[in-house]
Amino acid sequence: MARGNIFFFIPFLLSPSLCFQDPGKDLMACVDRGELLNVCSEQTLDNVRNIMEPGLPELQLPPLDPIHLEQIGFKFYNMTVEFIDVDLFGFKEFSLKSSKIDKKKRTWDIELSLPK
Repeated sequence: MARGNIFFFIPFLLSPSLCFQDPGKDLMACVDRGELLNVCSEQTLDNVRNIMEPGLPELQLPPLDPIHLEQIGFKFYNMTVEFIDVDLFGFKEFSLKSSKIDKKKRTWDIELSLPK
């Protein structure tokens, strides 16, 4: 009977929400090890891939793949484009092109591509 109880608890021990890593803490730990900030930001973004689908309830981070957006708008030449009530899929399959943090400007520029 004890054997059955052990197998019952194993899935809970492997649950991402029980053994989550805070992406911010991961980034700080990487920098503290002496790695370059941009290298650490790339590693952090790659690690975030694992939590995009389930989200991180501990950090109030909802699932990001798929993600529902009420409204997306942008300008394209002299045209304004607006999408309403959009569901986007495939973010966890992103390909990171670059990640650059500018501490002086307090900006984080991320270039990535998404699958079709």
